Amino acid sequence: MMVSIGIIEVSNIAKGYLICDNILKKTQVRMVMAQPICPGKFVMIFGGTVSSVHIACEYAQENFADKILDVSEFGNIDVRVFDALNGAASGETSGALGIIETFSVASCILSADAALKAAAVEICELRVARGMGGKSYVALSGTVAAVTAGVEAGAQFAIENGILNDTAIIASPHEDLWQYLQ
Repeated sequence: MMVSIGIIEVSNIAKGYLICDNILKKTQVRMVMAQPICPGKFVMIFGGTVSSVHIACEYAQENFADKILDVSEFGNIDVRVFDALNGAASGETSGALGIIETFSVASCILSADAALKAAAVEICELRVARGMGGKSYVALSGTVAAVTAGVEAGAQFAIENGILNDTAIIASPHEDLWQYLQ
């Protein structure tokens, strides 16, 4: 069962794939994402129990410290965040739309988690790093009040960590806009 998430950012793509393979062979985590990101870095996101994620992060740090730029571990992540990372966001494409844009993968994931826990919102889309210069964003749907509360909660996490880029709340998006968030 995935309740915890680990994120490792590596300085180059070749070592990223190597570290990813080693983690999968040596630990009991499930890879959620493993891909090159701009500018020439590699990010892997994996889930599992709190202890398995900790073991995977610790293993990577002990064996590949010279290539690792950042390691983050987070517990008690809402299952909808995992679904969205796997491209299976279940959010309604109606109601209000909220966007939280951050400068890092980890901050976006935690902002999305904070938004889901703070308000009755759903994730329409969660995009992390690829093709965006390392930035990430989450799109949320729900009532105007819920989206506002969710965006505020998610943005607050990013503000506290100095990595919020911007937010937007659209009370009633044009119906054609929703097709780009599926």
